[in-house]
Amino acid sequence: MTAALRDGEIWVAGFNGSIDGAAIWIQPGKEEPTLDRPDYFAQLSDQTRRWIVQHFSLVYRELYASAYAAGPIIRTQSWHLGFIGVLPQLQRRGLGRALVNAVIANAGHAEYPVTVDASVLSSVYFLQSLGFVHRGVKNFTCPKGSFPLWCLMRPPTSTRGSR
Repeated sequence: MTAALRDGEIWVAGFNGSIDGAAIWIQPGKEEPTLDRPDYFAQLSDQTRRWIVQHFSLVYRELYASAYAAGPIIRTQSWHLGFIGVLPQLQRRGLGRALVNAVIANAGHAEYPVTVDASVLSSVYFLQSLGFVHRGVKNFTCPKGSFPLWCLMRPPTSTRGSR
């Protein structure tokens, strides 16, 4: 949240003046610093830190290297959707779509691609309905099971300044 306030944007949406959904965006030229921040990393268990270093980081780099010619650097050359969520009872009413479309429609964002990682297939379908293209998927294993991670990208709506 702190990174988004400093290096991106937080958008909220809701009905009748309430906040029922939110999206965290990281702007081009910036990277989500969570794993690079010693104070954050220190709060994780030893097992989680080992898993991140020995598995997650390696497979994540492989995923981005296979999905994008630029590799993981693409995230700093795009607007990256770090989080989107809508209250379960209010999903499928347009809030998530509004949160994504508002940023895409913003003139400053139109020159850049938009990237996102999704760990749930229904999220992949939702993002594809908004013009995102599936670029790659890898399976991540952890002590409590495994999960897929898809990376998707929405091309810029303007070629001016695109990378």
